[in-house]
Amino acid sequence: MKVLVVYDTVSTSKMTGQVAETITETLKEDGVDVDSFHVKDVDVATVKNYGCLIAGAPTMAFRPSMGIRKFLNGLADGGFSGKRAAAFDTQVQMIISGNATKGI
Repeated sequence: MKVLVVYDTVSTSKMTGQVAETITETLKEDGVDVDSFHVKDVDVATVKNYGCLIAGAPTMAFRPSMGIRKFLNGLADGGFSGKRAAAFDTQVQMIISGNATKGI
């Protein structure tokens, strides 16, 4: 199964991008056919070529970033029904940090 990792990263440390690349490299080490793209560098139509989507974003105001939300909303027209998916987020550990994975 081909896996697509799509992520948004907005901080200067690019933490979400680092997590996405760690996931990608770990899957590759396990023999999985996987590609990873920043959300600005992938077309929604590309998703149909993969059996699994892993989406990640920083938590911003209790939600995923706008970039990943736009990408995921673009999937609503079909092409992903019946495929596997997973989500991850990064966040500053605070009592009010929230969680983006629920929104993803």
